[in-house]
Amino acid sequence: MYILTRHDAQERSAHLHLSHVRVELDLRGAAGEDAFFPVTSTFTLRTDREATFVDLAGKVCGVTVNGNEHPYSHDGERVLLEGLPVGEEFELTV
Repeated sequence: MYILTRHDAQERSAHLHLSHVRVELDLRGAAGEDAFFPVTSTFTLRTDREATFVDLAGKVCGVTVNGNEHPYSHDGERVLLEGLPVGEEFELTV
């Protein structure tokens, strides 16, 4: 299990400038003990580094940047991203 350290949080917050977060939950499949429901998170942000990570537990079905599929890796707790637009606002959807 990865635990976000104070150093990691300070480092990331120094380089990410978040302006908006939208979270969409589809709770139609959430009934019962083995409940599963999709969640879509969209962030509007700007960064001055082309690599960062997003804390996210669960299954990741895809990542888009400005509506286009974007490569990523997922270790079960963090989505690792590289090749992000630097110095301009963009929309990241997971």
